[in-house]
Amino acid sequence: MATCDGDTSGPLRLEAFEALAFRGSRWWTVQELCASTEPTVPPRLREFLPAVAAGELPADPIDISPLPQTGAAAPDGSAATAVD
Repeated sequence: MATCDGDTSGPLRLEAFEALAFRGSRWWTVQELCASTEPTVPPRLREFLPAVAAGELPADPIDISPLPQTGAAAPDGSAATAVD
């Protein structure tokens, strides 16, 4: 998370594949972003953003890896399930 003066934003110097992920930009409040259904990168951003934005910084790094989808096939062909 970073803060800025709000004057300049947007993706710069991206590879073509990276640029495909950007559909536009706008400023969001934490509340707006958490209430939105728009996709985010990382996908689990809404899970951790409110606490971090409030200054509640974890002692250890946060694992932002996407959770496996319940019922999705694992690489070996077996059914994968999300684990809490």
